[in-house]
This record gives sequence, structure tokens and C-alpha cells, in this order.
Amino acid sequence: CTICNSNCLECETQADNCTSCYTNVAAKAFFLEDDHSCSSECPPHTFEVTTKRCKTCDGVCGDCDGAGDHDCTSCQAGSLEYFISDTHTCEASCASTGYFEISASKTCILCHPTCETCSSTTDSSCLSCYQPSSKEHLHGGKCVGGCPIRTYPD
Repeated sequence: CTICNSNCLECETQADNCTSCYTNVAAKAFFLEDDHSCSSECPPHTFEVTTKRCKTCDGVCGDCDGAGDHDCTSCQAGSLEYFISDTHTCEASCASTGYFEISASKTCILCHPTCETCSSTTDSSCLSCYQPSSKEHLHGGKCVGGCPIRTYPD
């Protein structure tokens, strides 16, 4: 019999091919399902599936809280993908309407619901309004149902 790696409670075929991890109060070991190893925490690009078990994120995700491509909390570093904050996905670009882009972090943030385009998430950061019935007008960065007194629609 060969002794398992010090982090492995049980192993098979090789000393570092863990099937379960040794845990005690000082060593809180997580079992990494994809490479059959043990770690003190779930490493980047993995998430905790069940207590003390880690699984790899979907390929487009940098970090995640689940296995699917809609469970991303960030996109892979160095990728050309943008993180879409409301859908938890990674896409090639931000949508042309309804979002504003934070270029430094390659993140797309949902505009306020009244804005078609915007510069932040507040209702006073609209750059244009949705105009399905031409009732919304941009005034002071807000989309309003009618123009205030002493103003007219552009």
C-alpha cells in the first residue's frame, strides 16, 4: 500500500489522485472534482457545488456561482468578452441600447428602464429615451412623459 498525499483522506492509483479530502478544524480542505485534488478553498474559475466540493466554471466565465454560461460573476481574464451584469453572461460586446459600457473592466451595466442609452444606472443619466409612441422626451438627463412648462419636445 502507498500512502496518499497529505491532503487526501482517500486516493486511488496515485498518491495525489484524491477521492476525498482530509479535513479538520485547522485544514478546511475542498475537493476539486475536475482534477481530483484537495485545496484550502475553491480556486479561481471554480465554484462550490456542495459542501467542500468545487467544480470548474463554464469555459467563458472567469469566476462563477454555478456551472452554466448564465452563472458568470466575471469573464476570463484576457478574453475579448464583456461581462453582462444583469444576465451574468459573457458576450463579444455590449448591446447598442439599454446598456452602458465600463471599458476598463469590460463590463456592460443595464441602464435605468426609461433610458434607451445612458451614461450610468440612474434615471437622470439618460442620453436618449425609448420612443415607441413618441411620448417620452429627454429633459435634464431624464426621460419624462411630457415636457415641463416653458419647454417643447426636440
